[in-house]
Amino acid sequence: MYRKLFLILIISGAFAGCGGENAKDTKETLSLVDSTQLEGNWQIYYAERSSVPTGVLQNTFFSFTADSMETNMPTQAGRSSYSWIDGSIVREAQPPSFYEVKKLNKDSLTMHVELEGFNFELFLQRTPEGE
Repeated sequence: MYRKLFLILIISGAFAGCGGENAKDTKETLSLVDSTQLEGNWQIYYAERSSVPTGVLQNTFFSFTADSMETNMPTQAGRSSYSWIDGSIVREAQPPSFYEVKKLNKDSLTMHVELEGFNFELFLQRTPEGE
């Protein structure tokens, strides 16, 4: 009897602990995202494809204005409109692309995007105007 009660308490504690951490992580992530800081020029300094470092996106840039974005990212190159929806950049092109913003501050931007069936984590740094 005590053994079953002990097991139930441990399992309940594990589920309760997991939910709290995930909620905290989500809340912290959302508080870091401020779309007004997005405008400007950004360059990828590190990228992962399916959790493995990749150099294929070396020299890839993103440039954001209030209503448009431009990139030289493979399969996404060119200028298009975008929207900021629930912490994601939605590239308004055919087909649309969804960049989930994980972190955004004055000088760094971290995004997740799925392209061609691969998951990419993109780590960008702000570049000075004119570069």
